[in-house]
Amino acid sequence: LIFILGYIPLLFLYNIKLGFVALILSILFLSVAILTTPKIRSLANKVFFKDVVVLGKFLDVLLGINTLKLLGIGDIKVMSWKNEYKRNLNVVLESERVQTIFTTIQRSIFLFAQIAIFWLGAYWVFLGELTLGQYLACITIFMIVLNALNNVSFLWIQMADLSVSIARLNDVLIQKTEHSDILNQT
Repeated sequence: LIFILGYIPLLFLYNIKLGFVALILSILFLSVAILTTPKIRSLANKVFFKDVVVLGKFLDVLLGINTLKLLGIGDIKVMSWKNEYKRNLNVVLESERVQTIFTTIQRSIFLFAQIAIFWLGAYWVFLGELTLGQYLACITIFMIVLNALNNVSFLWIQMADLSVSIARLNDVLIQKTEHSDILNQT
């Protein structure tokens, strides 16, 4: 991020108008990543909890299969698990759909930013407000900034997913250890 903040002022040295356009597009690109983080975290938590429920029901059915068969409710439990699994898959699908939408929005901003800088720069070169050297320098610097923003955005999303995983791991680690006193009971 410091790298990006170092290159933005260079754009202003070459051309103030192109620098402002680049700054606005960079802020737009970064704000989409920051604003989508809570939704991504929420969906990741939802998927995790649904996975736990499905796994719990599956283990209940699997470990108690003999008892369930003796009671004649094996099919009912299997159908219950299948329904829960279907709901879990729907949550996973919804999560993937939302992440695909967010990724598409970011890709669109990325491409729009490139097109806008290329077109505006070429237009200003044509009008004589910008030299060809300034235009090439601005494009080079802006592409460095935009690619760095793209990488930071990708890492930001990965860190959001990682924070959810670490929070769930923390939930497991803070649980009190259960001690079995089987030897003392006999």
